[in-house]
Amino acid sequence: MTLWLTHFVTVRPMASLPRLSAVSCERYDTPSYRFEGRLRKAERLMVFQYTLSGEGRFIDDRGMHRVTPGKGFLCEVYNTTASYFYPPGSVRPWEFIFITFCGAAATGIVKDIVQRHGSIFELDPECKLMKHLKAFSVYDRTSVRISSSAGASLVFELLMTLDGSKESAVAKSSSNRIVSEACTMIDDGIASGISVTSLARKMTISREHLTRLFKAELGQTPHKYIARHKIRLACRLLKDSNLSGKVICERIGGITHQHFVRMFKNEFKMTPSQFKKTGVIPMW
Repeated sequence: MTLWLTHFVTVRPMASLPRLSAVSCERYDTPSYRFEGRLRKAERLMVFQYTLSGEGRFIDDRGMHRVTPGKGFLCEVYNTTASYFYPPGSVRPWEFIFITFCGAAATGIVKDIVQRHGSIFELDPECKLMKHLKAFSVYDRTSVRISSSAGASLVFELLMTLDGSKESAVAKSSSNRIVSEACTMIDDGIASGISVTSLARKMTISREHLTRLFKAELGQTPHKYIARHKIRLACRLLKDSNLSGKVICERIGGITHQHFVRMFKNEFKMTPSQFKKTGVIPMW
């Protein structure tokens, strides 16, 4: 069922620019909703279809994909390996927004993006692009005359948003890996008195870059992470062993006893001896 549909008529189209065809919102709850690329060879369109609720299925040469809320697929509708449909046995209607477009310029970009990232993309439903697409609902069941540049601008916005979403995910994955590796080094090297400078040197990145990654991933600096790790380890040793303060100082990096006492007073408002009797090991 079509909830709303806006067609676009490009005024004085330019062959060098992609042409916007339609933006629509639809809802289906029957397996009869199915599109097969091998049966649509005459339709020289490309589509991005984004799930609002329920879910659909998309098949390409990489396999079958669940298209759940917040996810969408990009493809050439005439791709013989592509198909999409409402999954049999599903209990919720599949509601989605799609945008179709055509043109040799867009075809090349779509092929490059799909080859690099695959066909499935995840976007925030409140991102700029999705708000832009939803806004076309006010033109329901009408044909909107649009200039070549305006139509191409929306298509390029779509394609660059999809490409950017994957590039951001790759960068975030890299950040996660670096921070995870750094945390492991801290865990293993706490007794040797590891510092932010020595940690950055071991990881062959700058201290400043390491600090930015920690703030982005953990909400704290690596210096704070190391300090808290020392405190947490000291708390466990105080509670679970009869080690002297001097030995514990050595176990957490060879700090002085004065520093050890000051650290506990700053964090818990009590001395290490008082913490051993009444303190609670922090959860952070």
